[in-house]
Amino acid sequence: MTGDNILSCPDFDIPIGSNRGLKLQCTGASATLSLTGNYAVTAGFNCSNYGGGMPVSNMAADGYSVELTSTTDGPDDDADGTPDYWTWKYTVTKNP
Repeated sequence: MTGDNILSCPDFDIPIGSNRGLKLQCTGASATLSLTGNYAVTAGFNCSNYGGGMPVSNMAADGYSVELTSTTDGPDDDADGTPDYWTWKYTVTKNP
């Protein structure tokens, strides 16, 4: 990855899912990845190496670190008391 990256899937629970280990890295010193989904628990990743309470650091390729840097609630357009979607922003940094 390089720069700011966005994957918006507001009609799906899981923007990125994999039954294999997924590892993130960037081409510069750092990059961001914003993922949007409609279920708070899996608005980001659901992969074999991240899920069920595992730390997001498991998403980092060797020589990199990954941090969940923000979560944002979407609007509640249907007024059911729950946001319609969530956006999770991750920052990938190359280790010195």
